[in-house]
Amino acid sequence: MDLSEAAKNRIAIAVCAGLVVIMLAPLFRHPFALVGDDPARTHDYLQQATYDRLFRQAVLEDREFPLRTYFLGGGYPLPANPQDSTFSPMSIASLIFGEALGMKINIVLFFCIGSCGMFYLARRAFGASALGAVWAACAYAFSGWWLSRLEWGFYFKLYFHFVPWIWFFLEKARRRALKGKAGRLPDSSVVVAGLLLALTLTQLGLGFVVVALFFLIYFAFDSLAAGKGRQTALCKASMATLAVAFALSALFAAAKLAPMIELLAQSPRRVDNYDIYLGVAGGYPHFYKTFGVFAKALALPSTIPNESIWPGWMTLPLAAAGFAASWKKLWPLFLAALLFALICFGPYCPVDLFKPLWHLPFFRSMHAPYQLFSFFVLAALCLGAARGFDLLGAPELRRAKIALGVIAFATLILGWMLFHVNVLSGIFKYDAPVSAKDINTGPFYAVQGSGMVRGAPRTKKSQQYFNVLRGVGTIDWDGDVLLTEYAQPRYFVDALDRRTENPLYKGEAYFEGGAGEIESLTLQSNVIEVKGRSPSGGLVVVNQNWDRHFTCNYPLIRQAGLLAANVGPGSFELRFSYRPWPMYAGMVCSLICAACALVFLVRERFKNQSGRRGGKAL
Repeated sequence: MDLSEAAKNRIAIAVCAGLVVIMLAPLFRHPFALVGDDPARTHDYLQQATYDRLFRQAVLEDREFPLRTYFLGGGYPLPANPQDSTFSPMSIASLIFGEALGMKINIVLFFCIGSCGMFYLARRAFGASALGAVWAACAYAFSGWWLSRLEWGFYFKLYFHFVPWIWFFLEKARRRALKGKAGRLPDSSVVVAGLLLALTLTQLGLGFVVVALFFLIYFAFDSLAAGKGRQTALCKASMATLAVAFALSALFAAAKLAPMIELLAQSPRRVDNYDIYLGVAGGYPHFYKTFGVFAKALALPSTIPNESIWPGWMTLPLAAAGFAASWKKLWPLFLAALLFALICFGPYCPVDLFKPLWHLPFFRSMHAPYQLFSFFVLAALCLGAARGFDLLGAPELRRAKIALGVIAFATLILGWMLFHVNVLSGIFKYDAPVSAKDINTGPFYAVQGSGMVRGAPRTKKSQQYFNVLRGVGTIDWDGDVLLTEYAQPRYFVDALDRRTENPLYKGEAYFEGGAGEIESLTLQSNVIEVKGRSPSGGLVVVNQNWDRHFTCNYPLIRQAGLLAANVGPGSFELRFSYRPWPMYAGMVCSLICAACALVFLVRERFKNQSGRRGGKAL
């Protein structure tokens, strides 16, 4: 029985998704575990778990959408952080199932999204056969690039899985624009591309800039590859499509983008000395080795061997054959990927291509650019391999093609079993080391590490996620964008988990320059309430960082960087409310744009269905 094209695609997608689920099954060996044997590899997962836990706690316990947190840094606008997941739909899994199981469910969802997107990109945009597209999808999902991200806890890079779908819809939109079928921009494809780009903006951070740069370069090369008379038209269609998609993504993600811009203006994250890249001796000069067996890539003399690419033993020869056989069509992809590969070498490249980018905004904030640029090398290899797989399409070579397919997929699966299963099984092995006796049942307080490197693995009583579970704040928390911390910790914690009283600590709420009694303090994500009495009035100080977006029912004062208010004699009830207008404005913009997009897409869907029915009737 001959299957339709749609049926073949559905079967292929089911195969890809099924293989991904089987591949990632070892992650669920300990469903609620978040800790592995290596603290360095667990560290970033615990950072993500902190974000998810605080979001879940605010929604389920405080019954409010969190606009800040009092657990980190003495008060911090956490949703504005580029890596926070508050505005990402992927936070729903953690909200329902908890941060440990929710994170693992999201990993599976990310990989299914990415592999299916790679299938459709290879099949529809690059003309690969169904088998070739399945190969591209599996080589992509089973690659060492993705395993190294999982192994080292780089959760936010999983948002790269949306890129194949973004690419697919951008290709579809610009082709429709070129043929005049859309009639106008935006059409439904570019709207979907804008929505997916907005998703990458919610947590991918600087990766979004690299994604934008790649599409600009690739579409420019692809326009040059068009025949004479079509170059200008294709270039205009490409740039118009990108411009509309980027503009829509900014509008859709305004809820995240507006507060994030304000945060980055207060604390720009950047590398001021370019020579710092010379210190990554295990990364750049050995970049070429990452195309070999993943086990060798792990043995590189690098602190974090996350530059691995390894797309499978047969993907490289298939990609070479595919690029050679389809050079006229694929040279823009090859050159764009080559350019990005050279950028990965940084100062170790004979011609340093990253340094000019480093002088531009955003790129100057990249501490290890090869982590971001190398993704497109992997994507190009998978797409080239899909074309190489199809070279045996002649009828007389059909048996050889079947044999090659069996051998190729067998080596891919065997490679995964040999090099991946043990790694995945060891990522999550133990529950968080916090027992009932560790829970803080008294008033809230915060701690700060003593003699420990900020951003490095921490002990149980100084690690921010463990502290959140205990009901304790962490002043020196690990975040990519930090603000000055004025709040005082109650205790200093050393590398042996020994606590030392802080002599400067006066409490979480106290009188400064007056007499009185603090009766109660209630801390929530967006509201701080202080109740007390004073015989003469005075200045009440809260041990939380001052922020210009706080309002108060009493005269609000900034006291040595902390929240404070003047109260009169007698009883008082202070209420500090956090009202960040950029975030509110962004939320309104995002909701309006999302509603308009939904209406637009539904109308386009009905219009297309009506057109198809009308065509059949005629």
